[in-house]
Amino acid sequence: MVHSVCTAGLARMPTVIDDAPILRPAARVLLIDDQDRVLLRANVGDGDVWITPGGALEPGETAEEAALRELWEETGSVTPS
Repeated sequence: MVHSVCTAGLARMPTVIDDAPILRPAARVLLIDDQDRVLLRANVGDGDVWITPGGALEPGETAEEAALRELWEETGSVTPS
């Protein structure tokens, strides 16, 4: 069985306005399997960084919808209901 947790927060973008970072709504997924392993993926372009699947919310999208969409886009997987 795979356990999933949907979290929403503000992700930092590399773009700044007046020396202040622009914040954007984002959702990430923490998938933990029966052996307590966490699904991570390499974040290409940012060096040796491993992150959980996730990304920015689309307009009108809930954090849960965004997390599930990003999980599908990044891994081709869907969590069980």
